Amino acid sequence: MTDTLDATLISAAAKHSLLRLPDEILQSILFELSPHHAVQLGASCRRLNRLIDVPILWRYYCDTCFTYWRHSDETNDKILSHDPNAPWREHFVQRVRRDRGNTQLFESALSTQHERYAKLQKIADCEYEAKDLLLAHCNASHDCEDVLARRYHAEATLGLIHRTNALRIWHDLVEGKETTLEEQLSAFDLFVIGKHWGSVGEITRALDDIASEVKKANPDLQELDVLQRSLILVRHLRHNRLVGLEDGVDYHSMKNNYLSFSLLHQNNASLPLQSAVIFCSVASRLGISAHPCNYPAHIYVVVKLNKTDAGHTNQPMAEKDTLYFDPWSRDTPVALEDLQARLRVFGIRESEFPVYLSPAPIQSMVLRTCRNIMHSYQDWRRGILRDEPPLYNYDAFYSFLWCMALIEDGNINEDALAVWHRPHLAHLPPFFKENYPEDLELVNKYLGPLFATHPQRQAFNFTIAEMKAADLNRRPVVRRSDKTKHVKYRIGQMLQHKRYGYVGVVRRWDPNCLASESWISEMRVEQLGKGRWQPFYDVLAEDRSQRYVAEENIEAIDTEPPEQLMRIAGKYFKRWNAERKIFVSNLRDEYPDD
Repeated sequence: MTDTLDATLISAAAKHSLLRLPDEILQSILFELSPHHAVQLGASCRRLNRLIDVPILWRYYCDTCFTYWRHSDETNDKILSHDPNAPWREHFVQRVRRDRGNTQLFESALSTQHERYAKLQKIADCEYEAKDLLLAHCNASHDCEDVLARRYHAEATLGLIHRTNALRIWHDLVEGKETTLEEQLSAFDLFVIGKHWGSVGEITRALDDIASEVKKANPDLQELDVLQRSLILVRHLRHNRLVGLEDGVDYHSMKNNYLSFSLLHQNNASLPLQSAVIFCSVASRLGISAHPCNYPAHIYVVVKLNKTDAGHTNQPMAEKDTLYFDPWSRDTPVALEDLQARLRVFGIRESEFPVYLSPAPIQSMVLRTCRNIMHSYQDWRRGILRDEPPLYNYDAFYSFLWCMALIEDGNINEDALAVWHRPHLAHLPPFFKENYPEDLELVNKYLGPLFATHPQRQAFNFTIAEMKAADLNRRPVVRRSDKTKHVKYRIGQMLQHKRYGYVGVVRRWDPNCLASESWISEMRVEQLGKGRWQPFYDVLAEDRSQRYVAEENIEAIDTEPPEQLMRIAGKYFKRWNAERKIFVSNLRDEYPDD
């Protein structure tokens, strides 16, 4: 919005000239002002004050000044229906107050570690209404004094909002509530999209747009039979690179597991499952009943024909009500006989064919996506997918752990033996503690009930209590003194491991090894040249991992930090000082001398 008029500069003569204009012209001028300048102008006389109090003006400000809103049961019905006579000015003022409160919380969270995650949780409780504010901080200027911390914690809070919505979606599936396959698979995207997409709703709108494009290009679409409509759809998707996999792209690349990458970039970056879901989702908008089937080693789509369409096929009568498509690799139907022949090759009995050729339950498709993500993650860990960014893969692995814990592990019968066979549940607490501590309340809400009868219940409860206490209590101050003068490196200093070569930054130090005896024994600390009686450093590595390293195993480096380290350094540091080649600490309340 352009501020074409500054009310503070209106002279008395200009004011009288302005007031000669009719109300309609003055109202048009008000629409060109910012809300702040409109209020200033309205304060200059009764007539202008009356004109700025028009609800439709404030509806315009609500629509243009803010992109995201959170509506509750208490929201005025007229606001929800976008009624021009609703109390829009009051609605706008309340939003400004909420944003100011969130700004204060965010600034406080940046300034101290004390109650940091509790403050970020309060912002996340506003859900996507806080996104306007958080996006502004995600794109903070390089000149900002705490640019790294501001960007990191804004994106972390936005990620918390995304994950809150994702877990709500999966929880609805477990509870048996009404849901769709596109919604369930979109939940995976919420773990990795960060600041680039807004919500599941944006993925839904992208699918809506595709359906609209198909209808626009084919005005007589609804007059065609299901087979013809299906052919038009699959050819549109393949022509516009919305399904399939581009030549030269690794099949197991992590991005291929997510709907948003194909929908956003239209770059042939999807696995057969994602291609099938895109086809089925758009098909439903075109009046076509299409569902993926849980076929071994591939995903096909089964399309249900209308009775009038079935008579035009060459299939036997019992099979005339369905067609099969593979939108990932071809734009023509797949012969049922070919699918059945492959099932025989797999050693599957004919009596079991319907299991693999019928519409698959949503839950089976969600868990299959889970396993595909894990396959991609394992390939990345083995070094097969060398170009994959570490942060992105950690986010993906986190989605895998959550989904398996809620949907697969969460459905295990609660008997005395079954609770011992939840292989994914136990991995979540330590992984979240190290990488996603802002999820503390989220973990407690969803994992607490699952751990109620789990053998590691005590360990889980201790982790939650410990993290809450650490966030609530002020950190003990660690000073430099004669007793610590042998500690060579400082907070924020860049280091490289002498043996393994990874690069990291010091985020805390101990004058000697303070790890548990079991860890000291497992890591063979006593076999080091200086054993446990040398400084140890907690190092944030470029791959996001945190290492506890002996001083004799590391050395300082005088280089620019890797891009991946710059992205995560904001967790503990304000900015990078290029002149001193050091990260400026944001841990002053804990290490004031560093």
